[in-house]
Amino acid sequence: MKVSCYTGLRFKQLIEQKGTLIMIKLILADVFKNVNTSFGPYEISLILTTGNKTCTQMAFENNTSHDKLTRMLYSEPLFEENIKILMEVIKKNIKNVSFIIDDTFIPKEYSQKIEGVWLLKDGSGGNFKQGLSIVVISVKINDIIFPLGFLPWIPKQLSEEKHETKIQLAIRLINKFINQARKFIFLIDGLYSSNEMIEYCDQHNLKYDARIASNRIIEYDGKKTSITKCAGLKKIKNERSRTIKCIRNGLTVYITAQYFINKKNKPDVKYIISNYVAKPSEHCQSYKNRWKIEEFFRATKQLLGLNDCQAHSLKKQLNHVLYVMNAYFLLQINAIKLGYLCMYKYLKNLRLKKNLTFC
Repeated sequence: MKVSCYTGLRFKQLIEQKGTLIMIKLILADVFKNVNTSFGPYEISLILTTGNKTCTQMAFENNTSHDKLTRMLYSEPLFEENIKILMEVIKKNIKNVSFIIDDTFIPKEYSQKIEGVWLLKDGSGGNFKQGLSIVVISVKINDIIFPLGFLPWIPKQLSEEKHETKIQLAIRLINKFINQARKFIFLIDGLYSSNEMIEYCDQHNLKYDARIASNRIIEYDGKKTSITKCAGLKKIKNERSRTIKCIRNGLTVYITAQYFINKKNKPDVKYIISNYVAKPSEHCQSYKNRWKIEEFFRATKQLLGLNDCQAHSLKKQLNHVLYVMNAYFLLQINAIKLGYLCMYKYLKNLRLKKNLTFC
């Protein structure tokens, strides 16, 4: 029988992390104690419905009116006030915070009349499917993630006004929270580690960690070379990671090489670009925190029906996404207020009882 044990420094780190998480939950519970965080009718239907989260199915399972749920898609949920409260708390009291930017694909494979749908690449499978794409900003506080907002990416072929790239949409989202986020780190997917984004972060004094492709050209030790061929990033003995200072497109950056064994059991390297000084292991751990947004996407799609709306208008589709994000946000806050260890246990309990605890 194997017994897992932690000794010395590792055990101390685990205790500190657990204690920090408990303190953060106590702070959030106290701040939101007198704030109305009750669920609206649409959020209740999203949470309690176990089948597809279409208006028809939600009305059937929750004994409510289909027309009532459909009418709610004409308006946005009251999402902004709770976000403002959260951001004020982050700005004043809480450390260990990261902001995460990423996009997700919302498949609409069989749609023929839904506005904004186009043939797009599905990141999970790599195939092209009909669907919508949104760029999302979220905040990770220790081990808890909260969605803050999103913007839809409209393909150039469908854009009636000036077309915006996903990078431009990401910058718009960052601008919304730039005053509160300036002292924290942004975690950015490799798609967004472009010159435009890097220059923007440098101009506004924003720290970032982002994935970067191995074929990008850098200037190191007075010579131009691709990242993968850079002598300064070659592994020495049993190193797990190493960082160099270099020039990329006229900007001073730090490139970290993280060495690991991939799924095929072969040695591999991941490259991370950043603009602040830290140990190689700290850059690697920081970027690893980006995975929390992938867990958020999975939860909203599998548990809260992010993909399920069948409304034809783009406005209703986007309002459905907002309701899903608001439901997730309120689940996180109410789970903390009621003392649950995690949001998923709270959600499971609600579905078992078919009854919501209003806070």
